[in-house]
Amino acid sequence: MNLQETDWVLHLDEETIVDEHTVKNCIDFAEQQDQYDLGQGVIFYNAFGFWRQTLITFADIVRARDDLGKFYFAHNYFHVPVFGIHGSFLFINGKLENQIGWDTESLVEDFWFGIQAWNKGYKLGWIRSIAREQSPMTVLDLCKQRRRWFSGMLQLPGIWGRLACLQWCLSSVGATVM
Repeated sequence: MNLQETDWVLHLDEETIVDEHTVKNCIDFAEQQDQYDLGQGVIFYNAFGFWRQTLITFADIVRARDDLGKFYFAHNYFHVPVFGIHGSFLFINGKLENQIGWDTESLVEDFWFGIQAWNKGYKLGWIRSIAREQSPMTVLDLCKQRRRWFSGMLQLPGIWGRLACLQWCLSSVGATVM
């Protein structure tokens, strides 16, 4: 694909739901600033079936907490994906999309992409909106998803994937204790 610098791509998962507010804020992000090459907002995992599986709901509340806490902080103040990025509700400038692409063997291609962008000096901004997604349907699916994430983060080159794993584990223990 040969995208232009004026093109933007909004990456979504197949179950992602966006509304008019989200689309408007993505357009505003693209048109009203020129300092960021990719943007991300909050994802809530309550598109449907919320509280059907209590364990899964609690596990994904942690993900929304991450968006509102560590991702918001890193994207707003450091403008780099210190803690990673989501592959969904990820808004990328065409120039960046062309330069890096998605041709990788990584199990966590979103985090890999973020590190590549960071290494090339691209900046990450925050989109003030939300998208909604569906949590995994079963505890087994949740475990497989998390296993893929941790395996993928541990295989990333450099320290950032390992630090993200450590941070995730420590914050989960801390949240449980509190």
